[in-house]
Amino acid sequence: MPKQTFFNLPAEKRQRLLDAAQVEFRTYSFSEASISHIIERANISRGSFYQYFEDKADLYAYYGQMMKKDYGAKLVKILRANQGDYFASFRSYIDLIVDEVFQGDDALFYAKMMEARSFEVFHKFHQKKAPRLEDERDARFIYRFVDKSKLNLSDFEDFKMLNNLVVGGIFHTIMQGLVMKQAQGKADLERLKQNYKRMLDLLQYGAGKTEGKC
Repeated sequence: MPKQTFFNLPAEKRQRLLDAAQVEFRTYSFSEASISHIIERANISRGSFYQYFEDKADLYAYYGQMMKKDYGAKLVKILRANQGDYFASFRSYIDLIVDEVFQGDDALFYAKMMEARSFEVFHKFHQKKAPRLEDERDARFIYRFVDKSKLNLSDFEDFKMLNNLVVGGIFHTIMQGLVMKQAQGKADLERLKQNYKRMLDLLQYGAGKTEGKC
């Protein structure tokens, strides 16, 4: 994460640095991205950069965290539009996520990340942030906007388990699509969406048969 000196900067200067990072990370993979390019675009010295971030990986991970925060806000908007219906909201959310990852402004960023396996940087960052605590915090955030009366759950622990499966399914879907795109030159977006929604159906309606019924 950025050092406190970064957050002490005027908003305009912070944004200029993040905009410079965005251009670099959309153009190059993590290993190819250059701090020199970033500081030149942001019009800051190399010494100043290291006052704000530990290294390139620190900035890269922070950029990813900002994207995650933006997606969180979009999920809340969808939950509100669906009156807190959890499953209906994620059926809409996967459409948005898949379209943005593969066709949105950051599509090149995700493609470059996959090419160089740069997602390992996010994984290492996630480990540093105590993943169990982060998963619980994310689940509690979503839980606030969910209509619990539409879920057959006993308590928050049940919801956290469900949410881990649902959110984990999104990451699996995206990774599957990125691998497909890398191997075949393109990803079948509709197939990705439908497979994810089928998984939601299984979670919502169950895969087991009631004894004595067909």
